[in-house]
Amino acid sequence: LGAVDDELSPADSIQSLLESSQEARQTRARLLGESISAEEAERLTNRKRQNLERLRKANRALALRVRNQWRYPAWQFDTDQSGGIVAGLPEVMKNLGLSAFGTALWLTQPCSFLGDQSPIDALRAGKTQEVIDIAENLGYMP
Repeated sequence: LGAVDDELSPADSIQSLLESSQEARQTRARLLGESISAEEAERLTNRKRQNLERLRKANRALALRVRNQWRYPAWQFDTDQSGGIVAGLPEVMKNLGLSAFGTALWLTQPCSFLGDQSPIDALRAGKTQEVIDIAENLGYMP
């Protein structure tokens, strides 16, 4: 671990920056690839666009901004749930206190506290309180 504190050469710093930038672009593309337009979300949830917009503004539905439009990660929707959103998701979003992309990334990455299951899969499996508690403990809210 001592090498972590070693200063990088300028060339290594640039290489590291380029690799990080590429990884961020790939992650963003993956998250957007899992998302649907507002019109598609409207059809999927059988909700009016204004209702989806209200949920997004109230931080009860996750939307990713791409230029002048919103993209909704499809994995957050559960048409069997009241409101059409996976149970517990609004509470998780509130507790995390991350940006929309940060929240989407956290929700879709394997979590060691959940046996390497992603938080969104754990929510879908009914581990609602467990995921909410993890989000609260890891969250960035004061």
